Amino acid sequence: MNLLKNFFTSIKFIYFFTFVHFVTEQATAQITFENITSDNGLSQNSVLAICEDKHGFIWLGTKDGLNRYDGYNLITYYNEPYDSESLSGNSVLSITEGSDGNLYIGTQCGLDKFIIDEDKIIRIPLQYFPDNRQPYIRAILEDVDKNLWLGTDEGVLFYNPATKYEKLYSKEFENEIIWDLFQDSRGTIWASSARKIYRYNYKSDLFFEFPVKMKNLNEKIHGDFYEDIKGRLWIGAGKGVYILEKNAAVAVPIAEYFKWVDDKDLKDIYTINGDGENLIWMGSLDYGLFCMNLKTKKIINYDGGSINPLLSGADNISNITIDKSGRLWIGTNGGGLAFWNPFNPQFALMNNRRLAMKNKSVRAIYKDDDNNVWIGGYEGLDKIKRRYKKVTNYSNTPDKKPVIIGKTVIAIAEDPNNKNNLWLGLENKGVSIFNKISESSERIAGKSSLFQDLLESSVYNILFDSKGFVWLATSTGIYKLNKEKQIIKFYGEGTGDNDLINKRVVFLMEDLEFNIWAATNRGGLVKINGDNGQLEKFVHSDKDINSVASDKIYSLAQDSFGYMWIGTDSGLDKFYPESKKFEHFYKTSGLPNNTIYGILIDQENNLWLSTNDGLSKFNPKTNTFYNYNIRFQLQGKEFNSGAFYQASDGEMFFGGIKGVNSFYPAEIKGISNFPKVLLTNLWLFNERVKVGEEVNGRVILKKAITSSGEIELNYNQNIIGINFVALEYFGNKNILYAYKLENFEEEWNISGLRKYASYVKLPPGKYNFKVKSTNSEGIWSNSFTALKIIIHPPIWNTWYIRGLAWVLGIFILFVIVVIFKKNLRTKQIELEKQKEISEKLIRVDKLKDNFLAQISHEIRTPINSILSYSSLVEEDVQEHVSEELKFSFDSIRNAGQRIIRTVDLILNFSEVQSGMYMYNESVFDFVEEVLEPIHSEFILLAKKKGIVLNIKTNNSNTRIRGDQYSITQIMANLVENAMKYTFDGYVEINIDEKNGKLCVDVNDTGVGISQEFLPSLFNPFTQETEGYTRKFEG
Repeated sequence: MNLLKNFFTSIKFIYFFTFVHFVTEQATAQITFENITSDNGLSQNSVLAICEDKHGFIWLGTKDGLNRYDGYNLITYYNEPYDSESLSGNSVLSITEGSDGNLYIGTQCGLDKFIIDEDKIIRIPLQYFPDNRQPYIRAILEDVDKNLWLGTDEGVLFYNPATKYEKLYSKEFENEIIWDLFQDSRGTIWASSARKIYRYNYKSDLFFEFPVKMKNLNEKIHGDFYEDIKGRLWIGAGKGVYILEKNAAVAVPIAEYFKWVDDKDLKDIYTINGDGENLIWMGSLDYGLFCMNLKTKKIINYDGGSINPLLSGADNISNITIDKSGRLWIGTNGGGLAFWNPFNPQFALMNNRRLAMKNKSVRAIYKDDDNNVWIGGYEGLDKIKRRYKKVTNYSNTPDKKPVIIGKTVIAIAEDPNNKNNLWLGLENKGVSIFNKISESSERIAGKSSLFQDLLESSVYNILFDSKGFVWLATSTGIYKLNKEKQIIKFYGEGTGDNDLINKRVVFLMEDLEFNIWAATNRGGLVKINGDNGQLEKFVHSDKDINSVASDKIYSLAQDSFGYMWIGTDSGLDKFYPESKKFEHFYKTSGLPNNTIYGILIDQENNLWLSTNDGLSKFNPKTNTFYNYNIRFQLQGKEFNSGAFYQASDGEMFFGGIKGVNSFYPAEIKGISNFPKVLLTNLWLFNERVKVGEEVNGRVILKKAITSSGEIELNYNQNIIGINFVALEYFGNKNILYAYKLENFEEEWNISGLRKYASYVKLPPGKYNFKVKSTNSEGIWSNSFTALKIIIHPPIWNTWYIRGLAWVLGIFILFVIVVIFKKNLRTKQIELEKQKEISEKLIRVDKLKDNFLAQISHEIRTPINSILSYSSLVEEDVQEHVSEELKFSFDSIRNAGQRIIRTVDLILNFSEVQSGMYMYNESVFDFVEEVLEPIHSEFILLAKKKGIVLNIKTNNSNTRIRGDQYSITQIMANLVENAMKYTFDGYVEINIDEKNGKLCVDVNDTGVGISQEFLPSLFNPFTQETEGYTRKFEG
C-alpha cells in the first residue's frame, strides 16, 4: 500500500495532470461505485489489504483468504493444513509489492512471500519471537534499501531478507500494536500505534514519539499515512485528520491547517490516499468515504449506501488504494470491495432525488433558448432552471395555479413561429399549447369529427416541417395541420394504398428531400411523399432478410449521407434509399439490448441510442458499439420511448424511468487506452498445468504462464488450451478477443467475449501463439501477447533416426555393388584365360550360373537377417507403438519378401535360358492351390489401396494337370502387375471353360497398355516409359 502511495513517477504525474480538472469536477458530483462481494466470488466481505502487482492484477486480502482479481474472475489462496507452500494464515492483514516484483503478505500467523512468476507462496519464518511463535503482521514497509519493517502487535520488527537479520523495536512503543508504517520522500520512516505516531532516528537506531497537537489526549491514532505532492504528511486519527507540514515540528488538526475545513464529520479516519493533485480520499471506520477537493475546497461524504447499497458494513472503510492507472479501490469491513474509475465519462443526471422534479419517469424532453429544460411525464410538466437548480411543476390541479390541460405529457415541441408557445402532446387528451409567459394552456379544437377523434387521442410526437405544417403522431393516426391549426390531412388505419396498416404512430421525421417518415407501433415504416402525399410502406417479412427487422418501430433519424436509421424492438436498422434494403444490427453485433427507443446523431455522424439496457454509441464507419451502463451515472438501465431530444447547440437528452441524462457528445470520451492481455492458464487434455508440476516425467511450466515466453511439449501432448484476459477493470464487458497460432493458421480467430483458445492434435513443430484484444470502445489493438510453443517429434521421426536409416540403406546397396563388381571382375579374368571360343562360352555360362547362385546367396543372407531382426523388434514393441509404425514393419517385411522372390525369378530365368529348367507335372486344384494363396497374399495390399480383389468361377471342377510352381509364378506375376497399375476400382480373376479347356482372365481397372505397345508385350524387360522419368518400377 505504501509503495502505491509513493508511485508518482513522471508518467503518472503527466497522466494525472492531464485529467485532474476532469476528475476534480467529477469528485464534486455523485459517483457510481462498482462492487465485488462474496456473491461474485470474493472469499470474504472484509477487505483488509489491496495491492496491484507488476502485471496489473489486483490482490485482495480478506479475513478469510487471499484473492487475485483480473476484472472477470477471482482466484483464492488459503491456508492449507500440513502444506508449507500455502498461506501461513487465512486472515490477510497487509500486502506490499517488493522491489523484485513479488508480494510480501502479512497474516495473523506471520509473514509470507508470494513469488509471482512461480505462482508459489514461501513462508518466511521469523526467529525473534519465543517458541517459534509467528506474530500478527499488520503493516509491511520495504524501505529504499530493500529492508523490511513489519508492524506487529508487539512493536516494529526489522528484517533483512538477504542476511535474515532481525531486530524488534518494542520498548519505545510500550508493546502497542503498530497499525501502519510509512517512508516519506525524504527517507524518514514513520510508525503509528493506537495512540501515537513515531519517527525513526537512523543515528540512534530508535523510534521517537512525534508531537501531535491532539484535540483530546485520549484520542486514538491507529490511522494511515499519506504524503501529498507538496510533501505534507496526512495522518488519520480518531477525531479526524492531522497535517504535518514539511519540516514542521508538530502535526496539527486539519481544520487548523485548512481554515475552510469543518472537520466535525471527519471521525475515525483509518485510511488515507490521494491522486497526487487535488483529491484526498479518507476512509472512516463508521462514516464511510470522504473525498476532499483541495481545488474547490469541498468535502463530500459517500456513506455505505453509496458505496455498496446491498451490504451493511460499507460504512467501515479498511483500505483505500489508488492503482498505477489512477483508479480508486476501496476495501470495507463487511461491505466487500468497491472501485471507481475517475476517468470514465459521466453523464449529467437530473432526477427527483437531486431536484424537486415531480416526474420520476420521463416521457418527453425539450430545452429552450434560456437553457431551461422542460420535462413531460405522468405528473404533468416540469420546468428546470438549470442555473439555479430550481424546478417548477405544471400539473392539472384546478385548485392550484399554474395549470395545464391533461395529467400526462408525452410530447413537447416549440412553436417556431412563437417560441413562447410549447405544443404539448397529451395522453388521451389530444394536443394543447402552453404559453411560457402566461403559464396557461389552450386546447386545439375544431368542429369536425376528426378534431373530436384527435381530442380523445394520445399524441406521441409533434413535428413542425420546413413548409410550415404541423404533423401529429397519435394513437388514431397521422394528422396534418396548417398554420391556422386546422386539420387538412388525416392518415388512418385501413386496407387502401394510402391507409396505414396500424393506426398507432409514435414518431415522425422529415428527411432531406422533405418527405415525412412515420414510425408505427405494428405497421412498419411509412414514407409520406412530400410532393403528392402518397404512402410507401415497408413491413417485415420472414422470407426477406433485407426487409425491416420489425414492424414495431420506436424512432427514426437520418444522417448527413442520407441513410435512414430505424430503432425497432428487434434491433437497429440502416435503410438504403436507392436499393430500399435494410441492414440489421442486433445485440450479437454489439448492442446492449435489441430495443432501441431513441436515436440521435452527433456532428461526427455517430449514433446515440437509448435502450432497455443503458445508452450506446454507434460508429457507422467501423460498425462498432460502445455501451454505457449505470456505472456511467445513467438514470437507470431502462429508458423510455419518445424521451429523447437534441438541442440546437448539440446537447443531447435521454429520459428513462428514473430521470433524464444530458451530455454534449464531444465531451463523452471513451476509455481509449488498450488493456494489456495476459495469459493465465495452460491446459493439456482438459487438465490445468500447474507451475512446477511434472507431466509425463517432465516439467512443462517452470514459471507461471503469465511470465513464460516459451513452452516445450512432447508429440503426444498435442491437445492444448490457453486462457487469457485483458486487464481492464472498467468496461470490460465490451472487450473482444482474437488469437492465432502462427505456422498453423494464417488468419486471426475472432473469439468475441470468449477468453480461451484450444487446439487439437497439433503436429510436431514450432509455433507462435498470439492473442490481442479491443479496448472498451471496440477498437482493435495493434499489439499482442505471444507464447512460443515447441512440440517435439517422436524419436522415430527425428532427423538422426531418419539419417541412420538412410545410412543403413546406402550400406546395403554398397555391399551389393561391391559383390557384383567383384564377381564381374572374376568373370572377366576367367574369360580372358580361355583360348578357344567354345571353351570361353562354356566358362561364361558356368560363371553366369555361379554368379547368379552366389548373388542369390549374398542377397538372401542380409535380407533374411534384416527380416529376422525386424520381426524381433516388432514383437518387442508391438503393444507400445502407433498404427503408423506397425505399418512401417509391414512395409519392411513386404519389401524383403519381394527381393527374395525377385532372386527366385532370376534363378528360374537362368535355368530357362540354359535349357536346364525341370518341368514337374502333377494334378492339382487351380483355384484352391494356386489362386486362393495368391488372393491371400495380395488381399492386404488391395485393402490398403482401396481396391477390390475377387476370384470368380463358373466351374465346379477346377483340377488341372501341369507344373504347379510355374503356373503359380505366372499367375502371381499377372496379379501383381494388375495390382501395381490399379489405383481404384477392382482386380478380378475370372475362370471359365471353353472347348474343354480352363480359361483364366485377369481384368482390372488400371492404366492399361497403349495399342502401339501390344506387339512388345512379351519382350523381356520392356515398359511403355523407360529411363529416369518413368512412373512405375519393375
